[in-house]
Amino acid sequence: MSTVSFASWISSAPKETLIAILECRRDLVRSDTASFQRLAGLASSRAAVAVGLESLNAQQLQLAWKMARSARTGPLITGLPESPDLNALIDAALAWPSGDGHRIQSEAIALLPTTASAVATPPRWTTLDTPDSPETHTVPHSVPTNAAAAAVNQVLTDLGAVAEALAALKPSQLVRGGIGKRDVSTLAARTSADVSTVVFLLELARALGLIGVSDSHDDPQWMPTVAWDAFHDDRAHAYVSAVGSWLTLTPNTLHVGTGTTWNDQKTHVLGTHQPPPAPRPVMPFARYRVLTLLNELAPDQHAIATADLVAHAQFRHPLTLGFDEPTVRQILTEAEHLGLTFTPFHATDSSGLTHLGAALAEHMQTRMTAELSPLCFDRDRLDAPDEFAHLVPPLLPELERTVITQSDLTAIATGPLHPETAAALDQVATVETRGQGTVYRFTAASITRALESGLSTAAILELIERVSSTEVPGPLDFLIRDTAAKLGRVTVSAARGVIVVNDPEELDPLIADPLFAAAKLTRVAPTVAISSVGPERLGVLLSTHGIDVMKSSPPAPARARVPTNTRTVRTRTTRMNDLGAFYHMLTSHTGDAQGAPITIADTIREAIDSRTPLTLTVATATGGRQAVTLTPIAVAGGLVRGRRGSGEVTVPLVRVIAAQPSKEVS
Repeated sequence: MSTVSFASWISSAPKETLIAILECRRDLVRSDTASFQRLAGLASSRAAVAVGLESLNAQQLQLAWKMARSARTGPLITGLPESPDLNALIDAALAWPSGDGHRIQSEAIALLPTTASAVATPPRWTTLDTPDSPETHTVPHSVPTNAAAAAVNQVLTDLGAVAEALAALKPSQLVRGGIGKRDVSTLAARTSADVSTVVFLLELARALGLIGVSDSHDDPQWMPTVAWDAFHDDRAHAYVSAVGSWLTLTPNTLHVGTGTTWNDQKTHVLGTHQPPPAPRPVMPFARYRVLTLLNELAPDQHAIATADLVAHAQFRHPLTLGFDEPTVRQILTEAEHLGLTFTPFHATDSSGLTHLGAALAEHMQTRMTAELSPLCFDRDRLDAPDEFAHLVPPLLPELERTVITQSDLTAIATGPLHPETAAALDQVATVETRGQGTVYRFTAASITRALESGLSTAAILELIERVSSTEVPGPLDFLIRDTAAKLGRVTVSAARGVIVVNDPEELDPLIADPLFAAAKLTRVAPTVAISSVGPERLGVLLSTHGIDVMKSSPPAPARARVPTNTRTVRTRTTRMNDLGAFYHMLTSHTGDAQGAPITIADTIREAIDSRTPLTLTVATATGGRQAVTLTPIAVAGGLVRGRRGSGEVTVPLVRVIAAQPSKEVS
């Protein structure tokens, strides 16, 4: 008699077939599944079937979809010719031969779009064809080399510019964690960068531990951390750290910038990003595959179109998020900012790998060994290779500590600037051109910004003299003094909250009260005082002391600290790497534990295939037991469906204590 269930087939499968399955599904090779019954039960579970489906390319997935739709009308699928795609499904423990046809895991029917409504509007992967080999663009060796050299120093400079701008702005932390859009726009204006670049740099700086939230409970603010002070001591190490942090970065900075994720959930800059645990975290895997696919499709000194890269990524990983064209373009933009990729001048919509990117891609590909099959990915193995420490220093020129100030109101840095010099110039000038050399321009707006930040005319002139290798030109001296003269008529004080009272005598005890010291009240008029804390905190302080307040605007929500982002703690695993030892345990096992959930599920699947009635012992909500006799027709999604008399019943699989054949007619 032909075998019908996966358990009975795999227990009688030839050794080479079984070894092929074990090599493909290393996630099933565990010390607690060293019996055919338990191995089959784990392979048939919803989680295992989902992993198997995620490992398929579009063509293989289309075959699985065809089989799953056919299995809705009958478990035996006939008329399938032998093909590499069918063999891939068998090796992935998703399908198996049975008599004159094949069968597919029942959970695949629930996981794939097999209902009438789902089939009517199928997902895009159902129509994907095998992409053609992409057309490559050959570039001179100098293009990727110069791109890497310019970017390595520039990304460190840009991180410094954002950190220093953050130190000057000290934006408040939002109640839900993160930073407001207006503050991000202000940072972009102060660093002369676009908003998307600032979002990327902020998330990268947070991942590197360079920025954090102050310990103030009154008004927590974002600012550089102690780690920032030593970040530039070893620039090569700093760059390697930046690359490693980018690879494992959880948020999609494209979504962070727009405020909405793929599933329409709200997100924001520097927020708490804790996606649900997944075998392949979306963004780390997407970055890994973009770099490794480029290494495969665009060899040394070549580039391919972004559309071709997207097509290959989507075909190879049709069920994986992160390969839509906007996200891939964002990954390529960030990789180019880090010096890992380049864009040819004659093909601006194409990308290739620099020597740094190629070394990184090859290193990561080597780290993802066969023991990680079928998904072949582990976030903890994403890191920069040791040779980066030798590749980076030649790309980092000596830092310039001075600039050349000119009478046209510009200051020119002939090379990359030291962070202290760049921070000083950022206070009084605006970046006009970035690169290996940077051009700063002094304007009335930049001088006004410096004066409003608290610098005096003398302090601005002293700062420029300190960082300039030439004397301060006359036009620049005039600009500074003239701007200060116009601005000196009005004094602006920094304030986060304002108290207004009817009687000046009501304000005196508040300013003198030591309990309000945290508010740092400063009288600016007989009945007005400003505070260094926000209005919502000011209101809390007043109401705590029994003072009723009337707010002039809707209150801002109470603020809270951002929890530290940490990686998911890995639990102890039962996975085995020695296939020979596991095969020996599997074939020498003499029995199975009775009553285990996987045995129950497999018993039900056997009954579905043979149309045998079962008596299920079900735990009730009150803790009792109830016998339910039915003829099972499906077990998927954690539910057992079956016919009982003229109707249909559904039983949660988790409540089934035992299952045994029944002689009754259900």
